[in-house]
Amino acid sequence: MVNEEIRRFARLLEGVVRLSKVSVREVEKRLDMGHGSLNRIFNGKIDLKLRHILSVLEALDVPPEQFFRLAYREKKDVQAQTTAREILDLLDARMPSARPAVAEEPERNEASISDEELDRRIHEALLRFGIEPRES
Repeated sequence: MVNEEIRRFARLLEGVVRLSKVSVREVEKRLDMGHGSLNRIFNGKIDLKLRHILSVLEALDVPPEQFFRLAYREKKDVQAQTTAREILDLLDARMPSARPAVAEEPERNEASISDEELDRRIHEALLRFGIEPRES
């Protein structure tokens, strides 16, 4: 149970870093970490510690309370994997320029996208960042 929670926090932290405009290497430089240190933390080769989370969030100018609020959503919401959209919203709240540039799509009515389609898109986005989503 503990290891599962640590892994979940590592995936969430990795998602925040990868969806910011700051490269993993740049975050490592800001934190005076060796090359590849963050990836070893994300992959569980180095134990994730609270100081890692707080340092990375500080380097990205993301308030810890927002990160932990996202990590500890109410139980009814925990069924779904943390979505890329939620992470982007978290980054936008502190750094409006952090959202990665994406090709402009025609404006759509969000309600017109089915839950299955949204789940598929989120799953694909997470896989592109090397995050294996949990099955619900």
